[in-house]
Amino acid sequence: MYLSPFATLAYAEGHSSVAAARGAAWFVGGTIGYSRVFGRVVNLRAGAGVQYVSMEVTGEGRSFGETSTVRLGMKGVLLAVDLSLGFVF
Repeated sequence: MYLSPFATLAYAEGHSSVAAARGAAWFVGGTIGYSRVFGRVVNLRAGAGVQYVSMEVTGEGRSFGETSTVRLGMKGVLLAVDLSLGFVF
């Protein structure tokens, strides 16, 4: 059994034919699960938990010849799933 906290920082960027935006994102959370070794060679780890997500991108968009500020983002709690396959050495 394991308990694994995590934190992630990310850069986000998006483009379309009428807008472009960029910004930052961060995630914090934790998972709990099980790890098992098969044949003394392969390790399989599976777990689940929760994470808090905060992401926002800002930029400029054009519509009908006018330029405006574009702002998109999300914040909230999401399910976190952990699934890993590795080798034991």
